Amino acid sequence: MRPAGLTAVCIIALCLGVLGAMGVVVGLGGLVLQPAIQRWSTDMQKNLPGGQTPQMQQQLERQQVMMKEMEAVMHKWIVPSLIATGICVVAVIGLIVGSVKGLNLRPMAHKWLIVGMSAGIIHTLVGGYVGLGTQRESQLVTQRFMDQTLQSGPAATAPGAKAIMNSTMQMTMVLAMVMVFGWGLLKCITYAFSIWYLLTPPIRRLFEGDGSEQAVIDALSATPT
Repeated sequence: MRPAGLTAVCIIALCLGVLGAMGVVVGLGGLVLQPAIQRWSTDMQKNLPGGQTPQMQQQLERQQVMMKEMEAVMHKWIVPSLIATGICVVAVIGLIVGSVKGLNLRPMAHKWLIVGMSAGIIHTLVGGYVGLGTQRESQLVTQRFMDQTLQSGPAATAPGAKAIMNSTMQMTMVLAMVMVFGWGLLKCITYAFSIWYLLTPPIRRLFEGDGSEQAVIDALSATPT
């Protein structure tokens, strides 16, 4: 019978591995498709009724400037983003392979998991830094665009419109940071505890045998459930 603690560690690792794989796909897809989506959005707005009015043309010009600045931000962070993605791939492979091998009590499963979880901790730190930097610079670009829009639009005469917009954006940024930091901290704690558990002598003995059925039975007989 598999130890309950090991089952929990493997299931959690498998879930985190699948979530990480989805994050890699979405992240790479965003890097590839974002410029095309922005160009498509601009073309759609040009073809809307009233798209040729001076006010709309001015708005589109400001939006194109914002898009170029956003692309510059993404280009600036492209290398750190790819490094973080590479680390995430290592974590995903280690977590998924290790959890599957661990649930089946296969040899070396704990080493796969430890590699995946160690990479997961590193990715959480590196990815958090990249995400924070990208978000902060993108917010500055968006804030400049919104300020220009408010100054030239009907809301220009509304008292406090700019202050309300800035406060809303800042609150959104703080909330996003709290959520990302909290989730990252929870993952790091989970990884650290799981690594400690996998390095305990009974669990190590379970996976460092020759893989024979008798070796597993002997290890399980000495391993607390």
